[in-house]
Amino acid sequence: MIQSLDWGQAVSWIELTAAPRHYAVAFPESLKSRLARELDVVVFARIEADVRTSSWLDGVLIEIAIAVEAERLCGLTLDPYVESVRDEMRVRLAPANSTNAPADELGPLVIDLDAEDPPEIVHGREIDLSHYVYECLALAISPFPRKPDAEFAPVEPTESMSPFAALASLVTKAGQGEGHG
Repeated sequence: MIQSLDWGQAVSWIELTAAPRHYAVAFPESLKSRLARELDVVVFARIEADVRTSSWLDGVLIEIAIAVEAERLCGLTLDPYVESVRDEMRVRLAPANSTNAPADELGPLVIDLDAEDPPEIVHGREIDLSHYVYECLALAISPFPRKPDAEFAPVEPTESMSPFAALASLVTKAGQGEGHG
């Protein structure tokens, strides 16, 4: 059964760990407008987020699928266009006292790009799932919006485009004015 989830609505840790859950996140127009301002989008025509939770060891696995249609301004041409995106994200949560939580040991930093991210540590008894939906949304849309057919055509610099062109013209004018006084 799919449950509706309002933005910012906290869900208890006990509810999330007790049984698998399936949520559909509600995006009223006022929320879509606020998110558009925050994420540099002209307008969100559609945002759909499907959130599934299940137990993972002594914590929770959150799986988010998001579908977005957003009107954007091309960074090259400034023309409006529609960006359609589908993306997914998985996050594992562990309670602070868990043996599955990452250790806070300081030592050599080892980065394995193929490994899953370590679980996030949860302090408290409630989780705001909209925090993770926002993260998925922000990562899904392009940080550099560009129309599919837009091409960068560099302009050949000319003498008048030089930052020193204005200075050179002042020097020339000053030089011409000295001998006439």
